[in-house]
Amino acid sequence: NKYSRTIRKEFAEFIGSSSSLYFGVILIAITIAFVVDATSLLHMSDMIVIIATAVLLTTAFLTILAYFVQRIRFKRKTNIEKPDTL
Repeated sequence: NKYSRTIRKEFAEFIGSSSSLYFGVILIAITIAFVVDATSLLHMSDMIVIIATAVLLTTAFLTILAYFVQRIRFKRKTNIEKPDTL
């Protein structure tokens, strides 16, 4: 696909930016609020609510994890390129 390289580049830039961390944190907050509301109204008996919550939480955690992995890789790369001088 001729657009795959562009899509990967844009996704990598998003994951490396702070906005992906904010997105993940906001998504977790929304999901927790949704669970609290759904628990009080539905007693979590609806399978759609459980599945949607699991998907949102998984997406949020993976987004935050990818952000930190990208930051660690970037720091390691910059440390390798710029050795310590005494």
